[in-house]
Amino acid sequence: MLRRLLVLGFFALIVWLLVSRTRAVDWSQVWIALQALGTPVLLASLLLSLLSYALYGGYDLFARHYTRQSLPKALTAAIASICYAFNLNMGAWLGGIGLRYRLYSRFGLDRGTITRIVGLSLVTNWSGYCLLAGIAGSFGFVELADGGRIGDLGLRLIGLALLLGVTAYVALCGVSRRRSFSLRGTSVTLPSLSMALAQIALSTANWMTMGLVVYLLLGADIAYPTVLAVLLLSGIAGAVAHVPAGLGVIEAVFLALLGDVMADTELLAGLLAYRAVYYIAPLALAALGFAFVEALAPRRDSPTPRKTWRNT
Repeated sequence: MLRRLLVLGFFALIVWLLVSRTRAVDWSQVWIALQALGTPVLLASLLLSLLSYALYGGYDLFARHYTRQSLPKALTAAIASICYAFNLNMGAWLGGIGLRYRLYSRFGLDRGTITRIVGLSLVTNWSGYCLLAGIAGSFGFVELADGGRIGDLGLRLIGLALLLGVTAYVALCGVSRRRSFSLRGTSVTLPSLSMALAQIALSTANWMTMGLVVYLLLGADIAYPTVLAVLLLSGIAGAVAHVPAGLGVIEAVFLALLGDVMADTELLAGLLAYRAVYYIAPLALAALGFAFVEALAPRRDSPTPRKTWRNT
């Protein structure tokens, strides 16, 4: 109950921040700022968004190697990217987890294997996040409004804790003699050191690409490290609030932290464009991809995927 009350209180805070910062916004000016972004910027942002989805597809390719299953690489990456779009827009339980179980089970993977795939993908995603957020927090190099910094004592300690967590994971994968554990009835094997480092590198590249998308759409008026750090903060805020697509949460965090160094109309225009190119457009493509993958899935009485996928 305490956790639910804390989440509810946090969500109420987000709503208050959003309402207090947007009630005086001239939305006609937001529309003008949105139009001023221009086609080249929107196109570049869309291409970077697709690159980010491709990088995320690599998470499940690591998991494919980790679980030693033989689904085609293209199919594995496609399922990961499709689930990522649904995850962002509809929440982790439906997209990141539920849809993965649905699609992978349609191609014959058992529940234990799918659980290990989901687990490794989650570790991959948050390992890069922790590295970047740890650097931003512990070193306090990101300048915010009025000369403020992400770097007071509390955030520095959190940043150091995140860096220690990433270091501990790498060390555990590299030197632990015990390689297998049982977690709630599922056998978990530590990845190799090289895979752990590759996980962190791929996830870091993905989060940095996401930050670059927002940076371009904000018009490059704010330093890229600052934009990336605020995006990381909005990501964890959205996870805590459990709001699908982080709706309102991302906007509230950006307005609260950057509203004094950039006009609210320009901030909102950039964030609306970010939702269009990183959330909505990929979701439309993912819906088509989902239908396509479902059509290629074997019948219930067939143990293997249709051969047509390998020829696609």
